[in-house]
Amino acid sequence: MKKRAVFIIIALFVTSLNLRPAINSISPLLGTLDAQLGMNAAIASLLTSIPVLCMGIFSPVAAKMSSKWGVERVIGLSLIVIGVGTLIRLFTHSVDLLLITAFIAGVGIAMVGPLLSGFIKLHFPQHVPAMIAVYTVALTLGAAMSTSFSIPLEDAFHSWQDSLGFWAMIAFVAAIIWWCFVNLQLKSQVVV
Repeated sequence: MKKRAVFIIIALFVTSLNLRPAINSISPLLGTLDAQLGMNAAIASLLTSIPVLCMGIFSPVAAKMSSKWGVERVIGLSLIVIGVGTLIRLFTHSVDLLLITAFIAGVGIAMVGPLLSGFIKLHFPQHVPAMIAVYTVALTLGAAMSTSFSIPLEDAFHSWQDSLGFWAMIAFVAAIIWWCFVNLQLKSQVVV
């Protein structure tokens, strides 16, 4: 396997890792959010359902954008959108702003999700099952980590905002890795 392919697999992994923390980090903190923001059950359910709705609404837009600007560029920009949506949570003190962050992150997630499958098929045509496995493992790991560490992060930071905003760091690191390893090193259409 070429060295460049290894770098792109790393970029694929860290990108996939970011598709669930903005959604899954909320659930463990619902008790705290309810107590501090006075949310009812309907509002609480919106925090996790808005990103899922965004996936249904904005996924078709991803294909159009990728045909205009390229799959790699749209994925990289969408990682930044996920990071911004998650970063704003550091400054959130209202339900309305928290819902807006769910929407922003949801749009980014909606753009990345369908494009990664196409990226894999385009650049790893001989290894699609293995690369889909990398994608799936990272997606699941991101969900598990964000669910498992939300409360310990809240305890460590003494802040639910910092716990939710923490995941922005991972999104921005993924964006940097994506831009470096994919957009700057990808010279040919097929890597492996």
